[in-house]
Amino acid sequence: LSDWSSDVCSSDLAPAGGPLDGYMAPVNIDYPYNDLGNFPTSDPTQCAQKCNDNAQCKLFVTANDSQNCWIKSDAQNKTPSAARNTYAKKGFNLP
Repeated sequence: LSDWSSDVCSSDLAPAGGPLDGYMAPVNIDYPYNDLGNFPTSDPTQCAQKCNDNAQCKLFVTANDSQNCWIKSDAQNKTPSAARNTYAKKGFNLP
C-alpha cells in the first residue's frame, strides 16, 4: 500500500494517536457519500471501533456540531467543513 496522496497537504494531516494509532486525521474536512453506516456518536474512538469492525471501511467522519459519525468505503468530493473531522486508515490515499 502506498502512503498519503500528494493531493493532501502535510499541513492537513495530524497523527491520530492513542487508540486511533491506525489512523491519520485531516481536520475540518468532509467526504460526503460512500457511507457504510452512521452511528450516534462523535467520539472518534468509538467511531474507529465501528470502522475497524467493517472490512470495507477505509475512513470515518465525525461531526463537531452533532453526535454523529459515518464510516465510509471511499473518499470522494473533498469538502472543507469546520463541523467535520475525517480520520483515514494509514495507507489509504485520500483525494
